[in-house]
Amino acid sequence: MRFFGKDNLSFLADQAKEVWHTRGKSPNALLDEIYAITAERDRLKKRIVELELRPTAPSTELVSDTTGKLIDMLRQRDTKGRVKYGVTLDRGDLSSQEWLQHLTEELLDAAGYAQALLRKPPSPTEGKEETK
Repeated sequence: MRFFGKDNLSFLADQAKEVWHTRGKSPNALLDEIYAITAERDRLKKRIVELELRPTAPSTELVSDTTGKLIDMLRQRDTKGRVKYGVTLDRGDLSSQEWLQHLTEELLDAAGYAQALLRKPPSPTEGKEETK
């Protein structure tokens, strides 16, 4: 027996009538229900994909100590920025030029720190530490 054979279609039609009668709903109401369930299923599937694609914090156990420290520092700076400025780097209120201005100012600060270190004479024990 083929799935869409005449006997099978009659059987399916009889089953549909039974469901309509049992549930007390018209065929159109049942179709609306099916469409709503299908739409909700599709919405949930899309949300699952979005969640699976969301970047997750890497486990610091899988990285070097230095990289783990950098990850910790990034998290701390993110929290500090949220508390101090009430925004994150995900903010959308700055233009590209404004972002570049902030970057320039940060790099100038970094250059100042480098110059301060260059002017400072090295200590007698500097550079004699063992590395891991």
